[in-house]
Amino acid sequence: MPESNVPHESPTKASELDTANTLSDQIATVTIHSQDENAKPTQLISDHAAGVEDLADLAIPSSASSTLYPKISGKLAEIHYHLNSYRHFHPALSPHPNSYPFIGTTKLHGTHADILIKATGEISLQSRNRTDLSVANDNLGFAAFCLARELAIRRLAARILDRSRTLHHTSELGEEVLLAGEWIGSGIQRGVAISKLEKSFVLCSIRIENKRSWEHIEDYADIFNTQKDEGAAFLAEAKILTLGVADACPFGKAMGVDGKGEGIVWTPSRLSDLPNTEDFWLKTKEEHFRSVAVPQRKEKLPESADAREKAKAFAELNCTEGRLEQAWAYLLEMGVGRDMKGMSTFLGWMTKDIEVEEKREIESGGFGRMWKGEVARVAKVWYERKLVEEEEKLWEDVEG
Repeated sequence: MPESNVPHESPTKASELDTANTLSDQIATVTIHSQDENAKPTQLISDHAAGVEDLADLAIPSSASSTLYPKISGKLAEIHYHLNSYRHFHPALSPHPNSYPFIGTTKLHGTHADILIKATGEISLQSRNRTDLSVANDNLGFAAFCLARELAIRRLAARILDRSRTLHHTSELGEEVLLAGEWIGSGIQRGVAISKLEKSFVLCSIRIENKRSWEHIEDYADIFNTQKDEGAAFLAEAKILTLGVADACPFGKAMGVDGKGEGIVWTPSRLSDLPNTEDFWLKTKEEHFRSVAVPQRKEKLPESADAREKAKAFAELNCTEGRLEQAWAYLLEMGVGRDMKGMSTFLGWMTKDIEVEEKREIESGGFGRMWKGEVARVAKVWYERKLVEEEEKLWEDVEG
């Protein structure tokens, strides 16, 4: 099919914020096909997009009452569940389409950061779990970076509000703007391409006046779609794209550095007519398609496996390296010591995260609450090993 241009005015230049926010050439839009309520939406049409500039990586709010950035589901089944619920509670929208287009953007491996410009003009800076960042109580230097660029932040917010009023054909929008993004660069994460860059705030998503839905990325960037019309299973296509990003980060390449990436975030396209909320967001990462978890049981559990064996297998499967590293990063964000005293906070984060992310598997797992003890067992071993590794690195630096 021919290329289709999505026209609108030039997007806001986040370079005013010294940000690195050019979308990679590995953006993809996909169409998830809807089936009956008992079936899984596993089909897609792949529409590879190129020439996209100015916004990167998208995110999801947990609710309109919070300004903190919510978690993104890694489960396609969750999208299917919410899709069926949406269709059930919105019968007036019937007949529903058989497919829903989604946009995929490169997931960046830094640390989450937000800039909230309130209607009063006050600027608040946030991390994943905190709303009170300051120079004195910072998270890897993000507050200091932003406070040195206050004028640029206000200019950027004003331009976004102007664009939003044009898009929504109204002048009645409020003045509060939430700029959600990723704080990336040297000293923030290791082992990925973007860790070679200077520290930058990458604008990922925009929410106006604390609404439930985020703005659509298509409305704030110029996108040219080349439609391929190649039917394929969603996970099969997502695997190809995600592993491609993991092997060579396209965002990093666009910024002049080579190295690994993290994955892709999928969100509803404006063409889908689905609300742009957390219920319809999905992330695919390398660990979903490659065995990068901690050592785990390879064989399938027999039908006769007891609850303890099931709980152990569940814990080993879900204590992935990525999740354990997130818990480790949480300690730094919250100012908790990375020592034996900090272990309880570390284990608490792991338990809570798995409880939220894997709730449906927990409900049907047949192991009750035993999984919590097994998760603590696996995570404790990793934590103790991490402490030893960090101490060894410290001595190497001292001796070097």
